[in-house]
Amino acid sequence: LQMTYEDLKNTQTQLVLNEKMASLGLLIAGIAHEINTPIGAILNVTRNLDNRVLSLPAILRDFRKEDGHLIDKMVACLDELYRISKAPIYSPTFKEIKSIEKLLLDHGVGNYKTMSATLARLNFIDTEKILMYLDCFMTPYFPALFESFGSIVQATSISEASSQKIAEIVRALKYYAYTDRDKVE
Repeated sequence: LQMTYEDLKNTQTQLVLNEKMASLGLLIAGIAHEINTPIGAILNVTRNLDNRVLSLPAILRDFRKEDGHLIDKMVACLDELYRISKAPIYSPTFKEIKSIEKLLLDHGVGNYKTMSATLARLNFIDTEKILMYLDCFMTPYFPALFESFGSIVQATSISEASSQKIAEIVRALKYYAYTDRDKVE
């Protein structure tokens, strides 16, 4: 009877240990997934940033041809884009995109569909602002700079948010690992 009791006790201990190991495995898989998602976002953004930065010299080469007034207006447009790109992303409706397309078409912007899609993707959908900078959008090379600049700003925001998410996960893991301490930095 004593031997059976010891076997039962050992079996129970082994079952508890197995259950703990299974739970630990699930926890580790969940943590790996939570960390991998923002890391994947950072890696994708980094590749996008690299491509955009590589394209900038060729785009900027064309700016030597423009007069100072239009250059100042382009800089103001990029400043506005920076401000807008840092705001929470708003997904414009199909109707809003079509309205921007029509506005660009009516004002003679050659590649109005592509430009409309770019403006929508970069959250630059205020028609008053579009009209204010219309002459910038009509130059042959500014749209490429506008898109690259906007993509870089959005990419930095994604990288920042992803890095913050990873930092939160690490803080939570430290808190979990050191529950006997009052404060974890």
